[in-house]
Formats: sequence, C-alpha cells, structure tokens
Amino acid sequence: MLVNQSAAQTRLWMRSSASSLIIGLLIGSFGVIHSDAVQAPQPATAANPQERGIDANLYMQTSAEYAAVCLQTYNWALERLKQKLAATKNGDLRPAVVMDLDETVIDNSGYQSFLFKTKSQSTAQNWEVWEKGYPQEVRLIPGARSFIEAAEQVGVAVVYISNRSTKNQDGTIAALKHVGLNTEEITNRLLLRDNASDKSPRRKIAEGRFNVLMYFGDNLREFFRRIHRTKPHSK
Repeated sequence: MLVNQSAAQTRLWMRSSASSLIIGLLIGSFGVIHSDAVQAPQPATAANPQERGIDANLYMQTSAEYAAVCLQTYNWALERLKQKLAATKNGDLRPAVVMDLDETVIDNSGYQSFLFKTKSQSTAQNWEVWEKGYPQEVRLIPGARSFIEAAEQVGVAVVYISNRSTKNQDGTIAALKHVGLNTEEITNRLLLRDNASDKSPRRKIAEGRFNVLMYFGDNLREFFRRIHRTKPHSK
C-alpha cells in the first residue's frame, strides 16, 4: 500500500514538473524574444584621438612641479645672461637673446584642450585656425615674462624665431600683446615661417642684426637642425 501510494505521488510529481518545465521554457523563450525585440544594438563609442595626451596637458596646466622647473630655468638663464653681458665688449650690434615662442614663451595648452573636447586631430588647418583666431586664449610659460622684462631693462633685445606662419603675423602679435609682452619694433624682432620650417636661415638673420648671446627653445631643433635619433630598445 505504501509502495503504491509513493508511485502514484511520483507520477503526479513528474507530470507536475513536466508541466512546469514546459511553462518555464515558454516563458523563458518569450522573454528572450521580447528582449531581443526591444533592445537595439548600442553604437560603438568613437575613440578620442587626444585621450592619450590629456594627462600630459593637465600636468602642464596644473602641476606645481612643472611651474617650478620653468621658473628655475628662467631664473638661471637670467644669471647666465648677466654673466655674458659682463663679459661682452661694447660693439656695433645690440646684445640680444633669441627665443622660440610656442611652449617656450607662449603656453598653447588651450589648443590641446580644444582638440580633446572636439575629438579632433592636430592638423595644419586646425593649428592655423588657432594661431590666427584665438590669440586671447594663450597664456605665458611660467617665468618667461619676468626674464624678458629683466633682459629688456638691461638693454638686451628679445628676438622671437617661430614657425608660426607669416600670413598670421597679426594673430601672433596680438597674442604677444595679450600676455603683456613688449611689441615695440616687433617687426624687426619677429621672424616667422614663410615656407621652410628650418630656423637656421632665420638665426643667421638675427645674428646679422644683433649680437646674439643666448638661444631659448623647447626642443633641440631650436639650436641644431640635424639631431641624431636613437631607436627604442627592444626586449
């Protein structure tokens, strides 16, 4: 009797489980079909070409260490200028220093921020828009203005050699005025790029007009045209 009752209960349980399984499968299938129907595929997010450099740009804009290194460099440069002036004999040519502009005197980190916000590449066209139309957005490299003003106070001319374009000269002069730098006789002290980016011919022009005591730049090509490049080490 117990065996017969257990068998009957087992059969009832199996029928109930089978029915539940069938219902569950139907509900599950409906859920999958319904989910596929309402969830549209999400478009892939476009990569930002400037994402790789945003940390470097933020470091330049906000780091106390970066500002301290710039100030240290310009403070030491002023000491060296005084030493060179003391050792320089009076001649026909006025003593001068030759300075690059971008990232030596002028801070263009706002341009990099613009590229990041618009997910744009740095191209010649984008840069031309920047140098021509946004002189009010540039800032000064820490220490640059103090050095330049101190040099001018002791009679040293400050000459700028830059690969900014001659056709955008007005924008460059406006940028210099915006950051508070002296622009008197600027056409004789501002040597911009016509076609070639090589600054060697323009350095010779500056040396013909002035007794150049020092050169300033943010890369070695400001001083030498040919730079030996080493290949990265491979493991």
